[in-house]
Amino acid sequence: MSINEAQRRRTAEEFAALCSQIPVEEAALAERLGLTPEEFANVVQMRCPDPREVWRVRDFLVAVARAHGIEAPEFTVLVESKRTSAHHWFGSWDVPSVKGL
Repeated sequence: MSINEAQRRRTAEEFAALCSQIPVEEAALAERLGLTPEEFANVVQMRCPDPREVWRVRDFLVAVARAHGIEAPEFTVLVESKRTSAHHWFGSWDVPSVKGL
């Protein structure tokens, strides 16, 4: 299960749009995820990210958005119907709590 360059660009655009709506500093998001700011940026900008980490960041950002009453946009590539395949290919992932963000 891999995505092409156009899909990576689209996912990066979707991450950027969601991050711009969330009233939490990206450094705080990265810290909660256990990532450095640079690692977080690499994932959201889709620069050679680990696919499991991409899904984990996606799920975390959606949870943060919902906690702030923000409707998360529909993802074009990281759609719910692909979640089972992602778990099969990449294993499971934990999403940190968004409490206090």
